[in-house]
Amino acid sequence: MSLSKIGAIIEALRYESYRWTPVRRIYIEKPNSTKLRPLGLPSCRINCSRMMRSLLEAYYEPQFSPYHMGSVQGGDVTTALSEMYYKWIGTKWL
Repeated sequence: MSLSKIGAIIEALRYESYRWTPVRRIYIEKPNSTKLRPLGLPSCRINCSRMMRSLLEAYYEPQFSPYHMGSVQGGDVTTALSEMYYKWIGTKWL
């Protein structure tokens, strides 16, 4: 993986032309058997996109509001509604 490959992936993501490459599937022999076991080998681009995702999450996660239920661990619609019910006293319409 080189900086030029990472730059090319970033450009493709920016212009929404990035195409995911499927995982390459090979079959290996099982020990003490004649049967084959499937094994998926991800491409280098998949590993790079995982790395970029973790970098972006590390950058943007602290910037989210603690009340943003999509970013809170275990946050969902029910949690958001109960927060609004108990903390937004006086709100008549949302």
